[in-house]
Amino acid sequence: MVLRLKERSSNTESTQAGCLQLAAQDGKLIEHWSRTDRATLTTVGPSSKRALGTEVEFPPGLRYPYTFSVLVANMEHGFEGEGHFAVQIFTQDPNAATHRLN
Repeated sequence: MVLRLKERSSNTESTQAGCLQLAAQDGKLIEHWSRTDRATLTTVGPSSKRALGTEVEFPPGLRYPYTFSVLVANMEHGFEGEGHFAVQIFTQDPNAATHRLN
């Protein structure tokens, strides 16, 4: 899983520090950033690197299809129109699918 921050100050640095959290919360809203919550599968950041990558180990007890929750945030409030990002998911599972909910 990769978080790509779009506003850049150089080829490798972003103008803002961003972070990502992936949780097995059955699609429920992540209300607070947490590295230690039991539902949290992975976190990355905060960092001002333009590309923040992390590997994800999925728990064996999940039943699929499953809706995961993802939180993406900047560490500071930016200017209007800033904060653009992309989340990329790479998998070796040919049956995996992603759907954007909101």
